[in-house]
Amino acid sequence: MYGLEQAPQQRQELRQYQLQRLEILAMSGDELNDFLDQAEAENPLIEVERDRSEIEKELSLARWLDRQPSFETSYKPSDTDGDEPMEPEIVDPQETTLEQYLRLQIDFSQLSYARNRMISFLLGSLEDNGRLLVTSEQAVSCCRGTAADADFCLELLRKLEPAGVCAGSLEECLLAQLRALPKRDPVAERLVETCLASVAGSSVNRLARKCAAKDFQIEAALELLRGLDPFPGSSFYRPSQVYVIPDVLASPSDGGWTVQLCDKWSGSVHLSQYYIQLLRNSSDKENTAYLYDRLRQAKALMTAIEQRRSTLLRLSEFIVEHQKDFFGNAAVRCSR
Repeated sequence: MYGLEQAPQQRQELRQYQLQRLEILAMSGDELNDFLDQAEAENPLIEVERDRSEIEKELSLARWLDRQPSFETSYKPSDTDGDEPMEPEIVDPQETTLEQYLRLQIDFSQLSYARNRMISFLLGSLEDNGRLLVTSEQAVSCCRGTAADADFCLELLRKLEPAGVCAGSLEECLLAQLRALPKRDPVAERLVETCLASVAGSSVNRLARKCAAKDFQIEAALELLRGLDPFPGSSFYRPSQVYVIPDVLASPSDGGWTVQLCDKWSGSVHLSQYYIQLLRNSSDKENTAYLYDRLRQAKALMTAIEQRRSTLLRLSEFIVEHQKDFFGNAAVRCSR
């Protein structure tokens, strides 16, 4: 009788786990993130680890800078402009996108078709905060241009206003703003280049030793840094617009495409070693039964998440391979 009673219960648990796998597979990244938070709160054996080191570094530095992004309308003509200087056009950031504002500063008639197309691709790849994480190699691969064209276009975009826009990292963004000042501050530039990550938590004396500078120079440099904008494109951001975090990223690589999951925000699930040890050493039957039940749930969740990752990756690789002609020509079509 005991064995007969167990079979229906096992089948019921199997069906529950199968349904859970299907539900997790159908979740978006945001939904999975919330689901894992709830699972971690309800099950003591579940620990969710998220890799937010880079974004947390930038957010902590932005909080340290303690400055809301401002909007500048000034424009300095470059050496490639015509004889007549351009008058700055007053643009309302609430009615203009960052891409449109940058386009206003570029005379496309002076660019070749290949560079015009690459500029369009790069501007379309800008993040809301003004950061440009696309490399010159990726631009060459997507636009089928040359390395010289990519270098020219990147240099051109990084000279535009607001200063620091189109930088590839926070360090590059702040350095561009420092170098655009009427009077250069070598100590502030050295501070950004060598120990930016530690400026928020280090003493003036320690920073002075790292940068081979005097205390008063570091204090002046820190004050200068607090006046910079870590996110120069944020004033053009529309909070009312909702953006979906993609589950998968496809990026050009060696003439083809590399597919990778974009799930670091959802995090990875681990078993709590504290409760595992507690389970091994527990002599209380009720506690042992409770922890074993939570352990089965945690393992089932880990299996479901891994199956979701594997399924998404295999499907995405198939789609990219099947649509390789579309991905290869996407940049060209978008720029025309």
